[in-house]
Amino acid sequence: MFALFGMVGLSFADKYELDNTAIDNAFNQATALSFDNMDLSAINGLDLNLDLNSQLTMTAGGGKNWGVAALLDFFLGGIGIHRMYLGSSNLMWLYYGITCCGIFGIVPLVDFIVIVVDGIDGNIGKYCGNSSYFMWL
Repeated sequence: MFALFGMVGLSFADKYELDNTAIDNAFNQATALSFDNMDLSAINGLDLNLDLNSQLTMTAGGGKNWGVAALLDFFLGGIGIHRMYLGSSNLMWLYYGITCCGIFGIVPLVDFIVIVVDGIDGNIGKYCGNSSYFMWL
């Protein structure tokens, strides 16, 4: 079946061709975009920084990205990887494991909610380096 689609695709390939002059003209008329002179003051609650490569990065407290922490918590929260990312104790994964994935997933769920809510407000710095099992208390 895949061979049939491949043969049909090859039979139509000779009907298409590239116009190199049109491509060159499009590139010559294009303008480069830069973040260097953008006004980012309209975005509230996030600490927006431009790094040396002019890539937009979002950080919120402690130099840690709350989006990365939230994703780690969502996918690997049961073993406490998000807490290690935030600079908690290196044994936090053990604590989460002993308590059956953070009291059957309740602690990682609350961690996720707290990280997202406080991350949007730019206040996750208080969770960075926090070695308490319940980081929000």
